[in-house]
Amino acid sequence: MIDEKSKLDQVLHFLSPKRFFKRLPRYLKKAFRGCFCFVCHSNPETVVPAHIRHGEGAGQANKPDDDLTLPLCYDCHQEEGAGEVEFWMKHGYTIDEIKEVARERYKAWAENG
Repeated sequence: MIDEKSKLDQVLHFLSPKRFFKRLPRYLKKAFRGCFCFVCHSNPETVVPAHIRHGEGAGQANKPDDDLTLPLCYDCHQEEGAGEVEFWMKHGYTIDEIKEVARERYKAWAENG
C-alpha cells in the first residue's frame, strides 16, 4: 500500500523539470575496490568509477546515474573524459553497448552484493 507521502513524491518527481539522479555510494565504494581497468586491465590502485555521460543529460559537473559506471584507470579515465564516444568506439563499443555493459555489471553486483 502506498502512503500519501509516497504518492506526493511520485507526482512531484513526475512534474519536476529537474531529473533526480540515482546515487549509489555503496556501489561506487565497494564494487570498484581492487578492480582492474575495464579497458587496459592495468593496476587496480589507480582505478576509479568512470561515469558514462553521453545522452544522459549530464556534463562535467552533473553526473549521470551511478549504475552507468565502469572501472577505468587514471589514464583511460582521462582519455575517456576528453572524448567519450570516440574513446569507446576505439575500444569496440557503441555508447549504447557500453551503457548496457555498465548496467549489467551493476545488476550482477546488486544481486550478489
